[in-house]
Amino acid sequence: MDRWHIPSVEAAGRREPRVLFSTPECRAVVIDLRAGEGLGEHSVHERAVVEVVTGSVRVTASGTEMTCGGGTLLTFDPQERHAISAVDDTRLLLMLSPIIWTAKVVPAGSPFLVYNPVTYIIDAARTPLLAGGTDYMSVLVSAILAVAGSIAAYLLYRRTEHRIPYWL
Repeated sequence: MDRWHIPSVEAAGRREPRVLFSTPECRAVVIDLRAGEGLGEHSVHERAVVEVVTGSVRVTASGTEMTCGGGTLLTFDPQERHAISAVDDTRLLLMLSPIIWTAKVVPAGSPFLVYNPVTYIIDAARTPLLAGGTDYMSVLVSAILAVAGSIAAYLLYRRTEHRIPYWL
């Protein structure tokens, strides 16, 4: 187990945020902003969770602007454009979890996901759980892969069955 007391963690500002931990499942980062500094409009591939630990910030997202003080927890959808600027000296805790990445949120044309057949199988199972709908393209690609794999296995078996010893 690891633990941190967020208000007392040393961080060097927005130019050098302090990464508390980073694993394939999640990462946590502490960012200090001085009054007037900010994180310009941007988006991330993951769902972002931001806690205002101390201070206050002005947040703009989805056409809405609000001021949030210490103790406020914010969430941003994947690809949601947002900007954060410090009203006072502020400490933020940012948590990102790429475990919910799907082929649709990775930059267009990423060959790793586009040509990876497992991507479609995972999406076919995961989309109904996360999005509440069915990704018919992933189901179709998964079915085609299952049929093609079965045919390939059958043809390989027929070609090599004379080499397989039957001990039963």
